[in-house]
Amino acid sequence: MATEGSSGPLIQIVGAGIAGTAMAHGLLLHGRSTHDLRVVDERPSPPLEGAGIQLSPNAIHALAALGLSAPPNACRPEAIEVLQQRSGREQRLARLSLLDFETRFGAPLLTCRRAALQSHLLEALADRGLTIDWGHQASIEAEPTGDLAVKATSPWRIMATGVAAAPRRALGLAPLAEPSGVALRGWIPAAEGEPRIQLWLGAGGHAVSYPLDDGRTHLVVCAADEPAARRVLEHLPSRCADFTPLGTWPLTDPRHIATEADYQHPDWPGMVWIGDAAHPMLPHLAQGAAMALEDAAVLAPHLAHSGLGQSAALRHVLARRAARVARVQRDARSNGRIFRLGGLAGWARNWALQMAGPHLMVRPWLYGNRPSG
Repeated sequence: MATEGSSGPLIQIVGAGIAGTAMAHGLLLHGRSTHDLRVVDERPSPPLEGAGIQLSPNAIHALAALGLSAPPNACRPEAIEVLQQRSGREQRLARLSLLDFETRFGAPLLTCRRAALQSHLLEALADRGLTIDWGHQASIEAEPTGDLAVKATSPWRIMATGVAAAPRRALGLAPLAEPSGVALRGWIPAAEGEPRIQLWLGAGGHAVSYPLDDGRTHLVVCAADEPAARRVLEHLPSRCADFTPLGTWPLTDPRHIATEADYQHPDWPGMVWIGDAAHPMLPHLAQGAAMALEDAAVLAPHLAHSGLGQSAALRHVLARRAARVARVQRDARSNGRIFRLGGLAGWARNWALQMAGPHLMVRPWLYGNRPSG
């Protein structure tokens, strides 16, 4: 149903994280009004948890397509280094300069705190006159008769609920992700010299550090479990001994590679899933936030004008998104395996990085992408 002063049927976005707020920007940009758009989130306040994230050039292009700039004061690393600790010494296997990314891909690679990006999106929504309904739990449940239904005042819903399994289970849909290790996150002192991203490889796990906008450096250690992650931490450079923990987060691996049906299930034609709710992925390509932003930039023009009902046009757009996201999921999973290689396989990986590291580390198909419907 349309509301007074609206430009169409009411759209409810469930979830006010990066995916949900980015989608709200896209819908407003493409003609929806604040009268026919509602964003709800069951959390009592903005989700400002988390630590560092990477915004690669494709993420910056997605933000631009949503009418947004990058977060102010985001850090601009000058390089990515791939390293290995051997016998107490740090060996550099490869170095990729990021100084020419803006020339090559039309935008730089940036890093920032997740909270900085989230605040940036929320403040811009407030400037556009949209208020988030915090502490509001959307009712998604089975009817007493056993027939599954979404009880809502809105005929159209965009689900930006992250990797949480409960919303999908309530609709009789299987979860998309399963546990696949842990990430130990925290702060370490900044490295001397140029701001740079550093990746340490190891047979038991790997670690990556990001310089951030507030002058701190974020460290993530990924391994099969927390004891293994702490063993990896013990073998990192001495400055990592001053590690200030933020906590341990589960890593989630997609149960299957993304398909069109993960965005819009045929049994629920009035509902579209976006971000991690549609395509969970491992963090080993640093593309989770970027894919959420791309979802909004690509899907918002269609959803704003044509709605969420199943159509050939929407299926075409969703199929294209699923194909791109599936490639990202595969590469993220592959990176995780390569990062942890040991023995002869690890030696071969190191040799390849030393011979052709910058070429192997750049993905033009990923970084050069500009959103299109």
